Amino acid sequence: MEKRATLVFDADDTLLATSWTYDAAYCSFFEYLYRIMPGRVPCLHDVYERFIQIEAELAPSWGIKRGRVAESMATLYQEICDWIKERYGESVYRFGYEKKIREIGDTPFHYQNHTWLPEVKETLLELKRRGHVLCLLTSYDTGLFPERSKFLGFCEFFEPKRVMSINRKKTSSDFIEVSGWQPNSDSRFFSIGNGESDIRPVLDISENWHGVYIPFRTTSPFFNRSDGKVKFDAKPFDHPKVITVRKFSELLKHL
Repeated sequence: MEKRATLVFDADDTLLATSWTYDAAYCSFFEYLYRIMPGRVPCLHDVYERFIQIEAELAPSWGIKRGRVAESMATLYQEICDWIKERYGESVYRFGYEKKIREIGDTPFHYQNHTWLPEVKETLLELKRRGHVLCLLTSYDTGLFPERSKFLGFCEFFEPKRVMSINRKKTSSDFIEVSGWQPNSDSRFFSIGNGESDIRPVLDISENWHGVYIPFRTTSPFFNRSDGKVKFDAKPFDHPKVITVRKFSELLKHL
């Protein structure tokens, strides 16, 4: 067996099934728009594309904080109402509709609906039994994270000092802080996640940092989608210091 390593895990869509809650909210939002303003809303393709644009525009200031999705939906609703007013001369905006839309936009942060992905818990326990140091670095609303952490039982796998939640994209400094890495360390360090942004920041820290990529594509505004033809899987991550696995339990073959 290889010597002990320090493993820094992403949470959402690596350990937990969470992106579906965003997608379900988006579907509910679009369905609601066409139901409350029948025959007036622009085509779904344009409505969806504009929503993704708004999400990307708000992402730099909002980050991953609770409220960004609700604000994006409310912004799009107002834009569509303005478009209908200009095109048809009809005033369709209703405060009650916006309130409902914001409620829909908040549902991805109902962490009670976030579930562990298959084989994750068992694999984490086995990695811990083998003596590896397990860390958690997640981009998630920092105010809500303590409640979520307690509900999901992160403490079973991660020591409190090895858990870190941030409201933004991850940086190399975040990985260094949560892992306790030192320049003179001769141990192995790994970042494990479903997107390039979970791994790329560590690759230039030092030669003893590596990545394990478990690809899963999401609709997050932080996920690179400019890769041509749409595929259900995320694009490959070709790098000599990165291993790609398809199932979480395959980590046991490499660590």
